[in-house]
Amino acid sequence: MPEKKNYGCFRNKIKAVSLVTFLCVLVLIAPPLSLLFYIRTFGVNVIYADDWGGVSLVQKALNDTLSFSDLFVQHNEHRMPFPNLFMTIIEISTQYNMVAIMFFSWILLCLTLLIIFIVYRKNSRWTNNTRMLLAFLPASLFLFSFRQWESILWAITSQIYLMIFGAVAALALLERSRDLDSWFVLSLICASLASFSFLAGLAVWPVGFFQLVISKWRSALRQLTLWGIASVGIFISYFWGWVKPAYHPPLMYAIAHPIESVEYFFTFLGSPVGDSVLMSEALGLVAFMATILVLVYAQKTKALRNNSLWLSVILFAAFFSFLATVGRSGFGVGQALSSRYTPVTSLGEIGAYFLALSVFEKRLHKSRGWAPHLLLLLITVIIVIACLGGYSEGLVSGEHWRSSREISAYVLSTYKIQSDENIVNYLDADPYMFVRSEAPFLEKNRLNVFSASPVHMSTLTLMQSNTSFEIETINDIPTKGQSMNFAIDSKQCQTLTIAGWAVDRKSGEVASSVFIIIDNNTRIPTIYGLDRPDVVTHLKNPNLEFSGFWATFSSSILVAGKHSVSLEIISVNGKYYYDQNRVLTLVVST
Repeated sequence: MPEKKNYGCFRNKIKAVSLVTFLCVLVLIAPPLSLLFYIRTFGVNVIYADDWGGVSLVQKALNDTLSFSDLFVQHNEHRMPFPNLFMTIIEISTQYNMVAIMFFSWILLCLTLLIIFIVYRKNSRWTNNTRMLLAFLPASLFLFSFRQWESILWAITSQIYLMIFGAVAALALLERSRDLDSWFVLSLICASLASFSFLAGLAVWPVGFFQLVISKWRSALRQLTLWGIASVGIFISYFWGWVKPAYHPPLMYAIAHPIESVEYFFTFLGSPVGDSVLMSEALGLVAFMATILVLVYAQKTKALRNNSLWLSVILFAAFFSFLATVGRSGFGVGQALSSRYTPVTSLGEIGAYFLALSVFEKRLHKSRGWAPHLLLLLITVIIVIACLGGYSEGLVSGEHWRSSREISAYVLSTYKIQSDENIVNYLDADPYMFVRSEAPFLEKNRLNVFSASPVHMSTLTLMQSNTSFEIETINDIPTKGQSMNFAIDSKQCQTLTIAGWAVDRKSGEVASSVFIIIDNNTRIPTIYGLDRPDVVTHLKNPNLEFSGFWATFSSSILVAGKHSVSLEIISVNGKYYYDQNRVLTLVVST
């Protein structure tokens, strides 16, 4: 009987440990899942700014004329054949869905975290799984922070995530290789992936060379030789015919303005943890000093050789920050806060954290000195601050980004009636080089914003009764108090914007969509579903909160003279519509 009791007690302990481990795993995967939900919530399917460079690649791929030179062509300062290839494949497979590419970036980030975890677990001295998993949590929190909102919510920046994955994989494989084996060959491939995804990815070659030197100098002569030959070949092929973008500041700007460049560098380092120049600069300086102290302590204790990967990750992030300072400090210190680069600089903080953890793991239990504990505490505090600030700021920025890109999607879907002013402001693209020349291809093939089926009014039933609505402003001028004739000068106003609200009175709900009708023949879609708590109060119905609409279009589609403006309001179930005739009259002068 006692033996059965002991066995039952032992089994309960196993269950308790398994439950704790399971909870720790859930905590670890919470940040990746949160970022996945973040993309799902704030990602918008629209081709924006630099994304337009990929439309010609998709056209050529569909016409079977895509060549390697098309993929290899310089984009800004980058050679990015790998991102071009992956994005083209995804775009063709998903009807040019930009959100699918954002999910691809997320997958790359997950793979990067997996590589870091494998190396961390292999080298960790923790004997307790719970402590080991909890000690890894800061890396998960940091790498999946919402502070990277701009890069994770913009399709073209998948090139940054390809670079990060390629660089981390290359350095991890380099550490595992023992000679010119398959691991070393894979490392060369991953280093090439990093290099031909983003200019700063070239830093993987000097960093990898340094890693080989400090970790296994005497046994790595053949590896060093081949690594050096490969790096020379990569650099030559990268810069053969390379041209510095004309709109970039001079490369000598950093030398000519040393104080501003130093401020830019530390602000850049602190950008994952700060949302202002002053805060980021201060935290960047603290992180830099803490990392230097960790490196000094690691060198003093001869621990660098056994932690070459973490040192390499730190150096890669440092190289990236240095190259960004040289190439972009001329844009001003404020540009260093750009969230699109924070995934890379976060790697440096993660590398410093794991290096400190590795160096101080044993001594934290034995040493009575305060220095190891203080340094590790300092790095942990920085990571906690980054997580709290980054996640909260990312939520606000994500909401703003989504609202802005929804307008971009609207402008693209209605490009035929849009002014050049709107195309530049909302799509950040040349109206004629890109949008007006390439949007017809997207529309013809029902790609991107044109993939949704349009509303066919012939299939809907006209409601004989009226509903509640109001056109409130035209070009931000209230229509209330104005006469029925609203005058505009098309020479002074390239663009017209009309805003108001409308509901489906029969159902007591918001409508499904609203259209502005000009002269009973020009049908202009609107962005519908804007937050209007005042309508809830006015009509005393809480279901009508998201009943606002907004539309913008070129005034050039209206000739001089009088034009009737009316509304078509589609019911919530999409089966009938209200036709509100002659709401007001526009008098256009030229």
